[in-house]
Amino acid sequence: MDIMESRWEIDGTQQNNPADVLQTPLIFTLGVAETRKMHERHVLIVKLWLVNNDISAFEAFERQAAKAMAGFGARIERVIRISSADCDDDTPFEIHIVSFPTAAAFQMYLKSSESTKLSGVRDTVIARSEVLAGVDVNGYA
Repeated sequence: MDIMESRWEIDGTQQNNPADVLQTPLIFTLGVAETRKMHERHVLIVKLWLVNNDISAFEAFERQAAKAMAGFGARIERVIRISSADCDDDTPFEIHIVSFPTAAAFQMYLKSSESTKLSGVRDTVIARSEVLAGVDVNGYA
């Protein structure tokens, strides 16, 4: 089922706009019978390599991307910049931990006009990216 065809509910009331659901701090239900609490977020580990080492353009793009993703309930939880002493062509410039309320919210962002508008800029500052998806689990300490 396509996410745009899904039924969205808040406290048993059907919603027509999925964005309303993403902004509601309640338990919500997807029409595909999947229920998630807001703390059970879809987590992405994103490795990023720069074009021409243009850090200032990269940082400006990342601020725009963070703002666009926030409209879909996303958060950049952590940014780790790799030490330049450890860098080679196989080492990313930065690693981001990003979370969305659900995998469906992430897919909605990817298909959004906001994401499409940013893709041209993205291609001028990011040479390569790798994305791994997962969920939070309890720590080991």
